[in-house]
Amino acid sequence: MITVYVATGNKVDQRTLSLEDALPEGTVWIDLLRPSDEERLHIAGLIGVDLPTKADMEEIQVSSRLYVEDGVHYMTSLTTAQWETDQPQIGPVTYVLTQKQLVTLRYIEPKFLPLLAARCVKHPVLVLTPENALASLLESVVDRGADVLETLSARVDRLSHQIFEPHGHGSKRTNRSKQYRRVLTDVGRAAELVGMLRDSLSGYERLTVYAASATRIGQDKDGRNRLKTVTRDLQSLAAQADNMSNRLAFLLDATLGLVGVEQNEIVKIFTVASIAFFPPTLIGTLYGMNFKHMPELDWAWGYPYALLLMVATAILPLWWFRRRGWL
Repeated sequence: MITVYVATGNKVDQRTLSLEDALPEGTVWIDLLRPSDEERLHIAGLIGVDLPTKADMEEIQVSSRLYVEDGVHYMTSLTTAQWETDQPQIGPVTYVLTQKQLVTLRYIEPKFLPLLAARCVKHPVLVLTPENALASLLESVVDRGADVLETLSARVDRLSHQIFEPHGHGSKRTNRSKQYRRVLTDVGRAAELVGMLRDSLSGYERLTVYAASATRIGQDKDGRNRLKTVTRDLQSLAAQADNMSNRLAFLLDATLGLVGVEQNEIVKIFTVASIAFFPPTLIGTLYGMNFKHMPELDWAWGYPYALLLMVATAILPLWWFRRRGWL
């Protein structure tokens, strides 16, 4: 899909282009969402600039993500999308800055792009020039990243409470086991999201530094100050993401430790039970051998005596464990 933003005076109009349409006069921003090869080549022909393919965008080396060619700047960074769903995504978004237009190519739908698109209709100054559009997009990345981190921070706080909240005396062991499994799953998902966000923030930090030093934005004082602010904010968000990643690692270790404690409790119960029932089993085995010359076989109180002996030998180890504080 091809969406263009056309500046006419102090107003910005949003339009959708087809393959038969020409590029409107005054277009400052062209957004390509999941473009077909025909759409990509059509826009490339209209603006006279080569546009990268999806395979080009997925190159991981920095020289393939941040470079200039014939005065046109190509900037690509990993971007997160749909992180609120069960299937969060991370994929490249490419920004092509020409003399007259900014082109964005993407095969995912990060939320900051439609948010800025809605804002620029009401506040045209955000995208009146390609440089303003790029700076505004980078600022939207920061705003969106901050929102994501705030939500993830609240999620991590809830996980911490679930892990370390005291269990009541009536709490069943099976319920705690289910809770630990659920917490482990939630911690893993949160860690995955934080890792994806950290990769995105690092990529945009490099992109912003490149834009400030290599493009026309860095030559303008206002644009340079905007990008410096974006860079500092990205660094701050990245530090928070690192801290959150460390918290999640601690919560994972704590949960695994608690699972180990629960398993040790179960093993201890079986150990105590086996020790407590060993002497009665031994006594029952002795009197079950049916040797001919066993004095207790002819004793009238032999059966009650054996039962009492088995009960006493079962209670004695339990009393001893209790006395030692092992139970």
